[in-house]
Amino acid sequence: MKKGKNLLPTSAVTAITELAITGNVIPIRWYQELRTSTKRSTPAHVAIQILADIVYWYRAVEVRDEATGQTKGQRRKFRADRLQVSYSRYMDLLGYSKSVVKRAFDFLVDRQCIVREFRTVRMDDGRPASNVMFVEPIPATIKKISVLETESEGDSSVYATPSYRQRMDGVAKSTPRIRESSRGTSGDYSPLHHPPEGGPLLASKRSQHTMSIEDQRREMARRDAEDHEAAIAATGTG
Repeated sequence: MKKGKNLLPTSAVTAITELAITGNVIPIRWYQELRTSTKRSTPAHVAIQILADIVYWYRAVEVRDEATGQTKGQRRKFRADRLQVSYSRYMDLLGYSKSVVKRAFDFLVDRQCIVREFRTVRMDDGRPASNVMFVEPIPATIKKISVLETESEGDSSVYATPSYRQRMDGVAKSTPRIRESSRGTSGDYSPLHHPPEGGPLLASKRSQHTMSIEDQRREMARRDAEDHEAAIAATGTG
């Protein structure tokens, strides 16, 4: 089937589109940016889930006038100046132990994703309660790990996150240059630039068959996203 043909929604696509699904949102880039410091450097799944919930609570709610239907402004979803949470809340919500949840919060604080504060507050019945935890996401960090950065020069669609640039630099340094000579033409090309089957890559047609650095980056980003989605599906998280 030709690419781009017959892309009308299937019955399943239509049905899912009509669902009013709300709640926590996890940008796919978080699985690349928020990773453990272990040798395998796997995504910090618990921290990612907790951060998604905190960010949800910090998204403002639109306020409308009941009589006119016009938007009057926005309001926050919580009562205090910061969101009040507890480790037990996420133990119940996500099904993890207290030690796992606390380590996830420590991770988010160390990565400067959130501010964590412990206060003494007065309960509704007037009794004081100490060590009550309040959290607030750090907008600059959330933006940095969520929104694609672009290079100052070149196509703005090029993926340019620090971790992505580091991987691409590693690919460039580890890719040997191979000398090609055929039918009186010669030139250097990288093994990443695959010649078409049936013969060597002619210099006059190299631009038609080689992948540009931009295309390589996009292809690697697409494969990374697929790997992350497969990992999420396998662990049952997300």
